[in-house]
Amino acid sequence: MDQSLFSEVSKPQVDPEAYFSRRKEYGINLQAIWDLNRHFICHQYGSYCCNT
Repeated sequence: MDQSLFSEVSKPQVDPEAYFSRRKEYGINLQAIWDLNRHFICHQYGSYCCNT
């Protein structure tokens, strides 16, 4: 499993506060799980805010 932050993102026009990180920059979060052959089993990406 790995998680990465892509922070080279400009301010989104829709719901920008959802993409603002604790590092005070805009970004998109990617979390992925892969098997031994490096094929993705599961992935999730999006903003920092979790809508429940």
